[in-house]
Amino acid sequence: MPTTGPTAPHVIDVRPTSPRLSMPAGWLRGLVAGVEAAMISWLTVVVPAVATYVATAAAPALGEASWQAAAGLGTSVWLLGHGGSMRAAGATVSLVPLGITLLSLALVYGAARRMRLTTVGAGAFVPAGFTLTTLVLSAFATVPGARLAALAGVVLVAVGGTALALWRAGAAAPEALNRWRVPSPVTAGLAGGGWALAGLLALATAAAVAAAVAGWDRVLLVQGSFAPDVVSAVVMSLAQLIYVPTAVVWALAWLAGPGFAVGQGTVFSATEVTAAPLPAVPLLGALPSPGTPALPWVVLVPGLVGVVVGVWLHRRRPQESLAGAAGAALTTAAAVALAALVLAAAAS
Repeated sequence: MPTTGPTAPHVIDVRPTSPRLSMPAGWLRGLVAGVEAAMISWLTVVVPAVATYVATAAAPALGEASWQAAAGLGTSVWLLGHGGSMRAAGATVSLVPLGITLLSLALVYGAARRMRLTTVGAGAFVPAGFTLTTLVLSAFATVPGARLAALAGVVLVAVGGTALALWRAGAAAPEALNRWRVPSPVTAGLAGGGWALAGLLALATAAAVAAAVAGWDRVLLVQGSFAPDVVSAVVMSLAQLIYVPTAVVWALAWLAGPGFAVGQGTVFSATEVTAAPLPAVPLLGALPSPGTPALPWVVLVPGLVGVVVGVWLHRRRPQESLAGAAGAALTTAAAVALAALVLAAAAS
């Protein structure tokens, strides 16, 4: 029989394949959540604008206006609520109606929670959907204004609402962040900052309500000067309602001491009131009038809130050393100061 040598091994050449890109699980639900939140927020503002046009379409003052123009005006107001601006009648309106901002924030949070998003990868598509939808809807705006600033505000609102929803859902942080261990004084200080800010906003809300009660006669006087019918009265009330959170931020500035300004040459603080001709807006009738007695003691209120939060931190989140306690206190102060600056920028 013929003999054969050893058979050479057969080598199979396997070529490396390039890694395939895949979308994170739940990305479509995240995208839908962002689109849904943007659409509902937009419709909440635009539908009343169109309904107002329909109810008053026969008014001669409307001229050649159409429901498309009403929808465009509502879209412009909606963008204003996210940090944009409007130019009308030779004036620029940039005061943000924080009611619209809070509405969008709540809708983003609710949509992300309802879609049961539990990963950062899926959650990243919520701001993407919200922002892309805003880009499309902004084409309906008919009043000139700064849209770039509105888009920046849209991103901040969408990211903030999504982050809050993911945090409440217990989503795991990205691996890069897990390598960092946040010191105990920082976490305690951030918790204290949240409680301090909540307390200050509650007191500011009470101060705003007290101002509205004290100036209710002036509010009704300005409202009555327009002699509005039922539809107009409802529209005026809704238009002012979206500025109520802005008024609360003004009240917070009043409590803190610096006060606030409504137009050039005006100062409204606990120790000084310098007024000037203001727009005929009923809500502004609640502002303090010249001659209002000074209340310098109100600046102590934020300090009392700080004392209460400090006691809470000492009892609920005690630190192992004096340095840790000081770090927690400084973190609380920094968090409140940063939040106050953001609110002041949004309400100015």
